[in-house]
Amino acid sequence: AVDSLSRFAELHPWSEDANDALETAMLVKEALIEDRAPLDCFREAGAALVRGKREAAADSLDAFRERYPMSLLLPRVCFMRAEIHLEDGEPEAAAGLWMELAEAFPLHDLAPRALERVAETSGPDEALELYEKIIERYPDDPFIGRIRARYIAVRKSIEEDDGAD
Repeated sequence: AVDSLSRFAELHPWSEDANDALETAMLVKEALIEDRAPLDCFREAGAALVRGKREAAADSLDAFRERYPMSLLLPRVCFMRAEIHLEDGEPEAAAGLWMELAEAFPLHDLAPRALERVAETSGPDEALELYEKIIERYPDDPFIGRIRARYIAVRKSIEEDDGAD
């Protein structure tokens, strides 16, 4: 899998999927270095999620977090678990996991996404603070344009609400 993904990225460097393929290849390679068990547990959770078995996926992800707290896959596990919490109507639990991810792994590529997801589920004042944090911490983030646009929209809505009072 690592060789196939790497080869795809080399053969199609301009493809939108090249970066994802290379990132996945590196993730798998790093996971194999540390131990196969965490990767197998992660794959099991992903497979359950694809089959529509969210409860089984959630259980696998929770077990992963308990068994492999030092795994390189932990940020992805936290992000996936938070998404399941959100789908299950538990936005507070989701926000807690996203914040945990962003604070524990601030340099991980999912950290700005996690902060963005918390902002999306927050009130305007908290969202504004989170968007400011993303802009300040991750100025080179590939999605910074979207973050800035959301920041401006939230700020504008707050100003309009203040003007209406």
